[in-house]
Amino acid sequence: MGQPMKLLVPFVAALALASCGAPASQPQVTEARIRLPAAPGLPGAGYFQLKGASSMEVLTGASSPAAERIELHYSSTENGVSRMQKMEQVSLPRTGEFTFEPGAHHLMLFGLRDGLQPGGTIPITLTFEKAQPVTVEARLEAPGGGGMEGHHDGH
Repeated sequence: MGQPMKLLVPFVAALALASCGAPASQPQVTEARIRLPAAPGLPGAGYFQLKGASSMEVLTGASSPAAERIELHYSSTENGVSRMQKMEQVSLPRTGEFTFEPGAHHLMLFGLRDGLQPGGTIPITLTFEKAQPVTVEARLEAPGGGGMEGHHDGH
């Protein structure tokens, strides 16, 4: 083995070992928004785009100083009946991209702080099984709109 190859082998071995313990790719959160409730005391709903997570990543929760608690939820409609289910975690797809949107996966924000107004923002921190937590400023939106958002009012 030549001298350059002898120097390259330890470098490649060290690089391979370092990558074994490499952290998961850090997810990026975009388009974060919170639909405010129609009446005080009701929960709000949170939506966002999640990109760049590794294929083995799991969203385990969310929190905000502007809410008493935030839950992961999934909505579906079967035979004309809308249902919402609390989820303990959400496994992210192999593509590393996932959309939390009305009528599907979303956040439910309970005990929202008084005085929140459309056009403002609140911080939301998403926690993951492997990646570091990600905090984003979520834009506050007025209640209402089309689609399945209205079913949150009674939830």
